[in-house]
Amino acid sequence: MTNFGAHIVQEQNTDANIKYLASQKKIYNTGKLTFTIQVLIAVPIPIIISIIVPLLKNIENNITWTFILYSILATFLELFLEGKTCELKKRAASIQELFDSKVLLINWNSILIPKQPESEVIFRYYNKFVKKYTLDKLYDWYPKEIESVKTNVATLLGKVLNYL
Repeated sequence: MTNFGAHIVQEQNTDANIKYLASQKKIYNTGKLTFTIQVLIAVPIPIIISIIVPLLKNIENNITWTFILYSILATFLELFLEGKTCELKKRAASIQELFDSKVLLINWNSILIPKQPESEVIFRYYNKFVKKYTLDKLYDWYPKEIESVKTNVATLLGKVLNYL
């Protein structure tokens, strides 16, 4: 019988699993950045343009066309960034699923995520992560106290404690 708690505590700090965590964190961070850019395009910039237009009455016609052009460009940019953000979330979720399947001994959910992430993708984002951050905070992702839980309750505890 597998000692689930001991397995989690041991596996979470292997090189491969640290790479999974680092790459998925980098991907999520990139996704947050693209979402932030989306918000900037959609909210403050149009508000600033709306405030400036009445102040520049003598060139109102040019400003109106500028606003129209900006709206068209912003729409296309929004669509592109929305797709990119969604793609990044899915990619990070697939790497998180891989980490969970290895560390928590959870079967791969092929209905939710049909394909496992490619190792090249993991490696590329891992390298981006280590250029900017240290790996220190990724070790002992789950508390060592889980080690004493020998049943699959350790898996549930790991998931719950990770969300707290």
